[in-house]
Amino acid sequence: MLNNNKVGISFLDNRYDILNYGYQNEYVTDLIRESLLSAGLGNVDINAPLKDIIESGMTVLLKPNWVHHENLSGMGRDCLITHEIFLEAVTKEVIKCLCKSIMFLKWAKNS
Repeated sequence: MLNNNKVGISFLDNRYDILNYGYQNEYVTDLIRESLLSAGLGNVDINAPLKDIIESGMTVLLKPNWVHHENLSGMGRDCLITHEIFLEAVTKEVIKCLCKSIMFLKWAKNS
C-alpha cells in the first residue's frame, strides 16, 4: 500500500505582525501556500498546489473546528474554532482545483 501522507510547515518571519495586527488574509494565504508547497504539492500546478490531490469534478469535504464547549484553560474560545480567514484561504485553494462541490462538516459530540 502506497503511503501518501504529507506534512507541510511554514513560518511567519515576524510572528508579532499577527499579534499586533491580527489575522490578515495575505499572511494566512501565504502561510497556507508555503505549507502546501513544503509538503511536496504543486507538481501539477504550482499556483494551485492542491491539484496534486484534488482532481477536477471531485467533491471535497472540509472539517473545520466548530466546537461548542468551553476552553478549560480560561484563555477564551479562539483555539476551539477555526479562524474564518484560515477557512476562507483554504477554501480558495480548493476552488482553484475546479472541484464539483465543497462540503463543510460540522459535528460536535452531544449536539
